[in-house]
Amino acid sequence: MKPALKEGIAWRRHDFLSGPPASGFDLILVRNNLLTYYQSSLIRAPLEEMVKALSVDGYLIIGSREKLPFPPVLLQPCPSLRFAFKRVA
Repeated sequence: MKPALKEGIAWRRHDFLSGPPASGFDLILVRNNLLTYYQSSLIRAPLEEMVKALSVDGYLIIGSREKLPFPPVLLQPCPSLRFAFKRVA
């Protein structure tokens, strides 16, 4: 990534199974491990915490071949990208 694109961005790495993250994120990128390899009963709570960590109008991006295991309550799907969701409340 070009250095100019990194300016003003705070990059964080977090294991969502270890507890809730900080809050106020504008963008959360989810690697496929969470949604692909874990049972939906194990990922519900971490995924809900992830959504709560987003700021209103923040985006959750999942893998292009993945689906959320349950209907997103605070998220609205982005019409142009089926793997992008915007927090609305």
